This record gives sequence, C-alpha cells and structure tokens, in this order.
Amino acid sequence: MTTRRKTARFIVAEDRTEEALQAIRVFVAHAQSEPGTLVYQSWQSADRATEFLHFMAFADERAEDAHRTSDELKHFTEVLYPLCTQRPVFEDWQEVR
Repeated sequence: MTTRRKTARFIVAEDRTEEALQAIRVFVAHAQSEPGTLVYQSWQSADRATEFLHFMAFADERAEDAHRTSDELKHFTEVLYPLCTQRPVFEDWQEVR
C-alpha cells in the first residue's frame, strides 16, 4: 500500500470568494469521509484571500481513483471552476525520509 499525496492550488475571482468558500466547505466535509482518504484539507492564503491550496492524502491508488471519479468531485468542479481566475494546478508529493 503506497500513500498518495497531492496538492491542488487555485485562485478564485475576488468577487466570488464567498461563493467558493461555501462550495469548498461542503466538498471538504464530504471528501474527508471518503473511504481511503487519509487527509483532505483546504487552506486559504493569509496574504492573498483568493488563493487556495488543497492537501490530500489517499491510502492507495484505488482510493485516489474513487475520489477522482466521484459524483461529488464532479459537482464540486462544476461549481468551482467557473469561479476561478486560475484553475487548479495539481502536484504529486512524496515524503522525505
């Protein structure tokens, strides 16, 4: 079992920040309860209120695939993407040991 860690960084339009926050809160609450999701957190920049970073860790590839293909993620992206001035950029991360 290989833990899979990712980040997603995105920027929303200033006048759409509250709308984005509502969607993020609902989605994160769901994502945290998905089987195989070890961590799902959303962070808002303290200096740039329109910039967000999502950190997620999945137990394995199967859990990540289930997250990526979920109806909830599809709905979230349908709501979030139109609010973005910079769509999410995803990166994979590995632990330094």
